[in-house]
Amino acid sequence: MDKQVNTGCVLSLAGRLTIWGAADLRFELLDKLNQDISLVLNLAPADEIDIAGFQVLAAAARYAEIRKLSITINQPVPVYFTRWLESAGFSLTDLTAGAPNV
Repeated sequence: MDKQVNTGCVLSLAGRLTIWGAADLRFELLDKLNQDISLVLNLAPADEIDIAGFQVLAAAARYAEIRKLSITINQPVPVYFTRWLESAGFSLTDLTAGAPNV
């Protein structure tokens, strides 16, 4: 039987995506993914993203891929964050989570 997948949910991630909020961010992303909901992330309102915030996003992208879901990031992406996104496997052409570019 094929699994029924929700077409998507837009999450605006505002404020600081840092070590101090990483656990909450992880919980929010996993909650949606465990409901078989693909995600569209809006990072434009994010004031700051550190390595902990990045790790949560990268892990969520891998988890989504395992569950046959997607995480898409809306444009515009903060300039300082684009290299981290590329290294995590997000294509900056369409900004969709996928296999890392090698």
